[in-house]
Amino acid sequence: MNLSQTTKDVLVKIEKAEALKQYNDHLDDIITPDYYEVDKDYRFDKPWYIKIGYFFLMLFIVRPYCFIVNHIWLKVKVTGQKNLAKIKGAAIVTCNHVNKLDAIALGKALKGHKCHYTVAEFNNMKCRLGTYMRAYGIMPFASSNEGMKNFNYHLEKYLNKGHFITFFPERSEWWCYEKPRPLQIGAFHYAAKYNVPVLPVFITFIKTGKFDKQGIEKRKFVVNILEPIYPDNSLVLKDCKEQLKNINEERNKECYENFYHRKLEL
Repeated sequence: MNLSQTTKDVLVKIEKAEALKQYNDHLDDIITPDYYEVDKDYRFDKPWYIKIGYFFLMLFIVRPYCFIVNHIWLKVKVTGQKNLAKIKGAAIVTCNHVNKLDAIALGKALKGHKCHYTVAEFNNMKCRLGTYMRAYGIMPFASSNEGMKNFNYHLEKYLNKGHFITFFPERSEWWCYEKPRPLQIGAFHYAAKYNVPVLPVFITFIKTGKFDKQGIEKRKFVVNILEPIYPDNSLVLKDCKEQLKNINEERNKECYENFYHRKLEL
C-alpha cells in the first residue's frame, strides 16, 4: 500500500478548511491506537539491548523502506544543501506538514545529522509500526506536565549533543498542500530558549501526470533547505521566538512564490 497518497474526501476537507481559514485543523480521521504514554519515567534514551535491536531494524527494514519512499513513491529531490552546511552544531528544524511520510523525505535531506522527529503522543504506538518509528527517531510529546518536563529535559540534552530536533509547526498534515500555513510557536520557543538556529525546510511539489486508482495525481517532492535563522540575543524570550516565527513564515512564503511563480494568497 502506498501511504504517500490520500483519498478524495480528505482533499474536500482541505478545501473547506482553507475556505474557513482553519489552517491548523486535523483533517485525516484519527483512530487513536494503543500507545505508550510519555510520563516522567518514559525512556527517550533506550537501554543498550533495544538500541541494538533498532540498529538491525534500521539496517534491514526501515532504511530499505525509506529508499522505496524517497526514490519510488515520492521521488525526492533536495535543494539548498549549502544552507545545511552552515549549521555546525545543534538546530531546530521546521518543515511544512504535507504527507504522512514527509519525515522520511526530511530524513533524506538531513542525512549525516542525528535527528529526532517530534510527533503527537498517540503516534508512539505499541504495534510493530510504532517500533519502526521509534527506531527511526521519533520524539513524542506528552499530554501531562510531568511528561513534558521529561520531554524538555531530553530535548535540551540532545541539543547539547549537537543533534537536530525537527518540528512540523503547521501542526496538522494536509496532503500535498502547496501554500505555507501559519506556524505555531513551540519550535521557536525552544530555539530562542536554547540559543540554537532554526533551519527552515519547505517542501514543494512537481505534478507527474500520473494518477492513482482514485484519480488523484501523484507528486514528486522537492525538499528545499532554506537559509538558517539565528536567535537575536538582544531580545527577551517572548520577542525572540516571535521574531524567529515571523522570519520562518516569510522564508516559506518566498520559497513558495519563487518555486510556483505566483503570489501567496491566504
